[in-house]
Amino acid sequence: MIETIETPTLVRQAHDLDVPSLVDMGMQFANHYPVASEVDPYALDATIRQLIANDDAAVLVVSHQGSDPYAVLVGMEIGLWFAPDTRVASELAWWVDPSHRGGSAGVRLIRAFERWAKARGIEHVCMSDIQTNDSASAGPLIERQGYQLQERSYIKRVSTDHGSS
Repeated sequence: MIETIETPTLVRQAHDLDVPSLVDMGMQFANHYPVASEVDPYALDATIRQLIANDDAAVLVVSHQGSDPYAVLVGMEIGLWFAPDTRVASELAWWVDPSHRGGSAGVRLIRAFERWAKARGIEHVCMSDIQTNDSASAGPLIERQGYQLQERSYIKRVSTDHGSS
């Protein structure tokens, strides 16, 4: 009989060795985001490294022990534009590799982000989801975690000229 050994799944802060996997996830994420027609992987790499080094940012990943991450949640502590002293933890990106969806990775990332926010004295966490024709909305999952729909965003392309204003 073959014994199977389960590898522990970890939720942790990302580090520089995770950046190639996070760039891959970012490129996949961009394929589902209507305004991200051209993503420069080198600029994405630099942005991820800046976020990892930023004390006001959380770059949380899920991985099996000793393996590359397969899920990420990126968020920042920000002040509301109309009440700058009201600090919120705002999710910027949240991605679970399609082969790992339906498991616990997404929920574990939300809970880790909430713990990160609480440790910083932040009272509110903002999560979002992308509405696309080819993937299920994460809205119901977010609502099951106690979140309420607060606002919606709409996107419209107003120019195809990327070089001038």
